[in-house]
Amino acid sequence: MEYKQILNKVKALLSIEVILEQMKLADGVTTLEAEAFEPGYSVGIVTPDGIVPAPVKEHETVDGMIIVVEVEGQILEVKPKATEEEVMPETPMEASEPQMATPKKVVDTITKETFFAEVKAEIETLANENKALKTELAAIKVELSEAGAKAIVPNPEPSVKRELTKLERYREIKNNLK
Repeated sequence: MEYKQILNKVKALLSIEVILEQMKLADGVTTLEAEAFEPGYSVGIVTPDGIVPAPVKEHETVDGMIIVVEVEGQILEVKPKATEEEVMPETPMEASEPQMATPKKVVDTITKETFFAEVKAEIETLANENKALKTELAAIKVELSEAGAKAIVPNPEPSVKRELTKLERYREIKNNLK
């Protein structure tokens, strides 16, 4: 395997154009890209943002080949088409195992989960504040209803008569003349 890595470095240094092969996975959406689909070569998943190293697992292509990746982005083995006996899962649990999502979908999901977790926490905080304010409002209503029974009547006349100041007398006289 070292010779392939050395060959790749020499090609890169000599600026030899490297043509990459592409292969669709069984899901029909994800595309793998490598110089060659052979052990020892690098392999990546094509995304709108560029090439991302293929995750560690067995990737089944549309034509039935299985590409085994044990070190992220590095092909360990390429298996031929699986026979029908190998395709059948041993347990029902394996049959319902979800397919690996592309990195963009994973990032989107994590971003959305984080955002909605923050929103949920803020909603809970506001709900607690709302409960506290409702309790406070109920207490104020009780207090006001008790005070309402003792009807507060304002006294229009001052309780103590005081003498008018010169300015107040002037204004009073002026108002009376009009």
